[in-house]
This record gives sequence, structure tokens and C-alpha cells, in this order.
Amino acid sequence: MESPSLPETGRIDLHSHLLPGIDDGCRSLDDSLECVRQLREQGYIGSVCTPHVFLTLFPDNTPENIARGVEMLRGELAAAGIDYHLWPGGELRIAPQTIEWLESVGVPTLGESRAVLFDFWGQDWPPYADFLCDWLLERGYQPILAHPERMGLPLPLLTPLLDDLQSRGVLLQGNLNSISGGEGPQARQIALELLKDGRYHLIASDMHRPNKLAGRFAGLQMLEEQIGSEQVREYLELRPRRLLGLEPGK
Repeated sequence: MESPSLPETGRIDLHSHLLPGIDDGCRSLDDSLECVRQLREQGYIGSVCTPHVFLTLFPDNTPENIARGVEMLRGELAAAGIDYHLWPGGELRIAPQTIEWLESVGVPTLGESRAVLFDFWGQDWPPYADFLCDWLLERGYQPILAHPERMGLPLPLLTPLLDDLQSRGVLLQGNLNSISGGEGPQARQIALELLKDGRYHLIASDMHRPNKLAGRFAGLQMLEEQIGSEQVREYLELRPRRLLGLEPGK
């Protein structure tokens, strides 16, 4: 099913766990529809569906199956009379076997772009994480590190790591819930510092369920207070459109 025509203006959320029942995000179709309704009230006109892509925990979340889930949700939105645009994607977890799995099932890009959202959790940055970044870059993909402010690395290790990743071409994506303090004081402090220094390329919601959206929307309000509406538009509308290769009205 075709998505509705994309409005010429409006926010696009590049990181969402909107597809129902396939990871720790929306648990049901009703959850998904309610999240979309609330996102629309905040000026969003579309979301990239980025369920966790992680062989050991979510082995069924392959690019092919995610695309099917997006088609299903598009149909349910149309049936409910909700005008909202969806794209397939994924939040790729870095693990020792990730490259081998990608070679088998494919790379979960954001929409039809070459952008790949990935995350990492741990107290150090292992060699296989660097190998994955290099593997993606060498093949013409654009790696995007999700919520670096929430990584488990201590600050003395995190700062030089982010410097190195950005110098190699990796982009950083911040979370609205971190900005509001919903991920704890340290994540908020790091997020505000990265924001102040212009380190983020994108800001997204990383939304999971309807009852968790309030913290994201509080972060949106704080973001506007910190950087102003024009810069917010850059983070939440213009850069997502450019990244997805979208033109007004497409």
C-alpha cells in the first residue's frame, strides 16, 4: 500500500519503535495508532520504523520482515483515516556476529537511503564495533550512532571515541527523552553538551509506547528553549528529509 503524499512541511521522526509486537516498543496495534495520533499533535507527519535489529534477541527482525510490518501498519493507518507517512528501517545492535548476519539478511537502511542507525551498550568500545563502522563506510553506507549520550562508556573514554567516530564520517543522533532528563542526569548533561557543541546531526524521539511519549515531548519543548525553533526545524524536519532523499510533495 502506498503512503499518503508527503506534506511539504512537517517533522519526521527517524528513530521509533512504532511497529507493534516485534520488539520492546508498541505492544499492540492500538498502541501504534495512539502514538501516531500524539505525534501528529506535535507536528510530525511521518516516522521511520526502526525496531531493534539484533540476531540473538530479535532474530525475526530482518529488513524483509520489517518492510512487511510497515506495509501492515500503513494499511491500518489508512483504515483508521489517519494521514501519516511511514518508512522501514532498523536500530542495529553492534555485536561480534553483526557483519556476518548483515551479509545474510541485508542491511536495514532508513527508507531508501544509505543511512544505517546503530546503537551500542557497554563499558568499552570493542574492536568489532570499529570493524562494523568501517564495513559500513567502505560499502557506501552512512552510519548513524543512536543516543551516544546513553552509552555505558565513562566520560574520559566517550569523548575521544565520539571525536574519532565523527572524524571518520559517523553521524550522531540525540534523543528527546535524554534532553528532558528521562534517561537520567548524566545522559541529560551529556546530551546538552553535545547539543551546545553542535555535535548532533539529528534529534529523534526513540519512542516506544504511548505512556512514554510525555518525556519525549517535554524534551521537544526544552530543545526549542535551548536552540530556538529554526534550529529545531533543521534537526527534526530538514535534515531528516535530506537524509531520506525526499523532495517536497514526494
